[in-house]
Amino acid sequence: MDIVIIDHQETLAHLLRSGRLTVRFFDDPLVAYRCIETAKPAIVFVGFDLLKDDTPPYISYLYRIIPDSPIILTAGRLDDRSILDCLAAGARGYLERNDAEKFIDKLISAVLNGEAWISRRLVAKLLQRLQHSRRKSLIIS
Repeated sequence: MDIVIIDHQETLAHLLRSGRLTVRFFDDPLVAYRCIETAKPAIVFVGFDLLKDDTPPYISYLYRIIPDSPIILTAGRLDDRSILDCLAAGARGYLERNDAEKFIDKLISAVLNGEAWISRRLVAKLLQRLQHSRRKSLIIS
């Protein structure tokens, strides 16, 4: 199984060393994008700190070329708005770096089974955002 990590540090790559995994690490988002276009990895981890506010559009580009491959946002502690923007762009989950060692195996299993990897609190906020945008579109119509 191919896993791509796009980040400025190799922390996750060290946690994913296993005989059944092929892990590719990139600290250049453009080079990673080119690789993903042809490799179609099973999972892609995108580090927020590498692209900062450009992370949601980058995730959106990735999602267009690999809609069936889960994209997971990784970061240290991140504000809810940034996480929600990335989820709206196509990310299927968020993994806080401090929790990576503890949850990485569960996360991989869950997202490969079609589940999202976000807290229930973020699910509620995501639903509020969707409902708010629906209300706005009904008012405009």
